[in-house]
Amino acid sequence: MRKFLIKRQKGVATVEFAIVGLVAFVILFGVLEVARMMFTLNMLQEATRRGARMAAVCTVDNPAIARAAIFNSSGSGTDSPIINGLTAANIDVDYLDIAGNPVAGYAGGGAAYLSIQFVRVQIVNFRHQLIIPGLDISFTTRPYPTVMPIESLGIPPVGQSTSCT
Repeated sequence: MRKFLIKRQKGVATVEFAIVGLVAFVILFGVLEVARMMFTLNMLQEATRRGARMAAVCTVDNPAIARAAIFNSSGSGTDSPIINGLTAANIDVDYLDIAGNPVAGYAGGGAAYLSIQFVRVQIVNFRHQLIIPGLDISFTTRPYPTVMPIESLGIPPVGQSTSCT
């Protein structure tokens, strides 16, 4: 009888390993994917901070703002070398008045330009693609706005020079 039971138990270890291994790999890949997602979300927040800092000291609507925000200081291309899928088209720059309302018609200077007190940079319509084998899951992230008070808006003090390239 004992010999009969041993023969029936021969493949049980293989089946148990397959089940436990599957669960272990799902947990492992899940942890790696959550870590990658947290890195991406943290870098998006840093991207808006960099863009807002650049927008506070550069001339209005300067293309260097988007380049700084996507970590592309070389100016070659419009894609981020760090965050996959982030482009200059995802960067939204708004100039705000003292109440936090967007200022319109500031390009020609004048009263509208002088009413600018803050700059807001945010990442819009960024889709994060999860890399999970067998699943095609992506989601749109929140805007991640960063608001900073203006400093010079590209107008340097007398005798100074500014470079926003």
